[in-house]
Amino acid sequence: MQGVPRRQGPSLAKWRNAADALSRDNPKGRADSGASLCRKPLAVNDTAARLASRPASRIDLVAGVKLVLTGPNWRAQLEARLREIRPASVCALDAAARQLAGDVLPATPQVSPTPQPPLPCALALGIDALDGLDANAARQLIGRTRLYVAPHILLAVPAGCALDEAMFRALGFTLCATDATAGMRIHEYDIETYKSVPDWLNSRFWANPERWEP
Repeated sequence: MQGVPRRQGPSLAKWRNAADALSRDNPKGRADSGASLCRKPLAVNDTAARLASRPASRIDLVAGVKLVLTGPNWRAQLEARLREIRPASVCALDAAARQLAGDVLPATPQVSPTPQPPLPCALALGIDALDGLDANAARQLIGRTRLYVAPHILLAVPAGCALDEAMFRALGFTLCATDATAGMRIHEYDIETYKSVPDWLNSRFWANPERWEP
């Protein structure tokens, strides 16, 4: 109907207000204005606000999802993860891992992977353990380590490793840190958390739940 003003919806009004604010902040149309806006994360809720305030080197677990964040070099990230785990014992899979474990956790007992330790260690640490190995040999080493050495494995992996990220995921590992500059990744395997229990594996879905024993 002519002569009747059209109502402006709230969404359109919001977009126009945002455009007006952007024009005031960038009157000359500089190309880097979007980058400057991205430097200030938009906190849409309390969780986002907490994440925005944390350093980039932190690896957080929010709502059951592990966030992979880049930050300091891979060695600093590996040291931080070791301090966070604080294992009761460490099995160093190579000389570099033995040196790092001794520097970061000097009071923690270390065990050699050869001969096979009589009891599993709390954590197996590797830095150069996969160097020079093909994919099959690397899988065999990882399999022996988690079966006979330690149920928790922490590996620093170079870009030239025969196992890529997809192969590590297939072996139950998670990518917990990256260092793009050095081309290094840190993969972690923990038998306690590598796979979540599906809903169907629960007594309430069984025909005779009273017979189920955990």
